[in-house]
Amino acid sequence: MVKTSHYYIIIIMNRLLSPGELKPNILQSNQPSLPIIEGLDTNEEKITVYKNTSNIVPENISYLNCASNNEKQCASIKDALHEQQLLLNNLLDVRNQSKMNYEACDTRLKSCELLYNDINDKTVEFKNIWNEIGKIKQQLKSCASDKKTCDQQELKIKKLEKSISKQQGSLDTIKKKFRSNKC
Repeated sequence: MVKTSHYYIIIIMNRLLSPGELKPNILQSNQPSLPIIEGLDTNEEKITVYKNTSNIVPENISYLNCASNNEKQCASIKDALHEQQLLLNNLLDVRNQSKMNYEACDTRLKSCELLYNDINDKTVEFKNIWNEIGKIKQQLKSCASDKKTCDQQELKIKKLEKSISKQQGSLDTIKKKFRSNKC
């Protein structure tokens, strides 16, 4: 029976509670009187319950306010963290794309340098062949009297022609690579 009366008191108090100190006369003026139970002083119980509730309610309200503020702050921190994570992901994407672009450009530049060096090497080879042709022309002018020398010069010229056509083929290949790499 005592448990039921406490339960009844708590229900009444929940209906009438407001922040601040509660007074037992509020309960009496708004609610019908409780049945009298032998050995139980309801006024004393009411006062004890009201005092306990009066002490607990402000603590509960401050706890609820604190929990609400914490929840709001956590939500705002989570939102800021999410935005920062998105920004970081975008920056990482930009960095990776820039790195890939740089590496592609660097590779193409190195390829172009190699092709340029190959072209310069072929140019030097062509100059050497040209110089040798010039020497042979000079020797051909003087070989009219000696048939053996003229035959040797003709063989040299044929070898140089083969060398020129071979060099021309490799130069064409280099030019194609040069164009395909957009150098």
